[in-house]
Order: sequence, then structure tokens, then C-alpha cells
Amino acid sequence: IGRLPELFKWGGLVLKNNSSFLCAATPLLKPWENFVPFQPDGSDFEAVVERLIREDDKAQAIAEQGFLDFQQYMQYNNLLILILLRISIVAILSID
Repeated sequence: IGRLPELFKWGGLVLKNNSSFLCAATPLLKPWENFVPFQPDGSDFEAVVERLIREDDKAQAIAEQGFLDFQQYMQYNNLLILILLRISIVAILSID
């Protein structure tokens, strides 16, 4: 599923550039709710970090939400994997 969910897994604050790159975890991303966006060229990175330092409570809340959203995302993915495995087992057992 890529590196991004791994970052959320540890519960730290995730800063990610606002690129158009898509990955399996893209639906998980909610700017300023569970990660902190910055411009792809990094031009606003310093200002974003300064804001996070000033608004430490907000930064902590974003990190916590990212962790919670990751947990929910993984539960959903694990459920899908379980369903696919069961379908596969039924298909294999149905072969004569």
C-alpha cells in the first residue's frame, strides 16, 4: 500500500507536498484534517512549519486524526482481503 500509510501508522504529524501523485492511500488524505499539505516546490514549507509550531494543539490534533484514519483504513483493507480470500477458497473448493 505504499509508504504513506506507514507514516500515519506511527502517529506522527505527516507533512506531504500537494502533488497530483496518486497512491492506494490517496482516499485517506484530508488536508489539514489528517495531514499537512505544502506546495510541490516547497516554497511554503517553512511557513507551514512555523504555523505548526505556533499552533501546536492543531498539529497534535492533525497527527492524532491521521493515526485514527489510518486505523480505519487498515480495518477496511483487511476486511476486503479477508473477503477476497474467502471467495478464493470457495472458488478453489468448487473446482471438480
